[in-house]
Amino acid sequence: MQFRARTGWALVMGLALGGCSNIDFESFQKPDFVTNLRLPSASPPAAAAVLPAVTAEDLVDGEGSCAGAPQNPAVAATEAAGGDLVTVPANAATATGGIGLTMTECDVVKRAGPPEKVQLGSNERAERTLVLTYLRGLRPGIYNFTAGRLVTIERAPEPPAPVKPAKPPKPAKPKRATT
Repeated sequence: MQFRARTGWALVMGLALGGCSNIDFESFQKPDFVTNLRLPSASPPAAAAVLPAVTAEDLVDGEGSCAGAPQNPAVAATEAAGGDLVTVPANAATATGGIGLTMTECDVVKRAGPPEKVQLGSNERAERTLVLTYLRGLRPGIYNFTAGRLVTIERAPEPPAPVKPAKPPKPAKPKRATT
């Protein structure tokens, strides 16, 4: 058994070394690091999409409605009936789409409906800031705008858990008297 193993190894080594005898050392070249190890190209990055300017029609007023858009008939009918405005989207066609960063204030209100809380202000650069708060509805959250564009979306605070009533104590079982 040892003879076969030694013979097998010798055969493999002989074939491997025999293949090395065909190397042509005269045409052998050292690796060219310039062509084999190329650095990333120094081409300029692709241009970012330019957003259109925010107009007065894209801004929300202090009550949370779009300044240039008339009120949606579904919202007006719900308001007249004393219904919950938070669950009624401002526009059924756009309510199915998502909300993403860089959207205008009115785009968000059209998709999420009228907000529960509106905070208008300005930052240190004298840019308009707006915070729309939705605690209920299809898209609860806190939406922060700067210069008319959505910059951050935060999770809405969780509503407090309902208080469970305390269970009444079980009546004690009467003990049997032993005789």
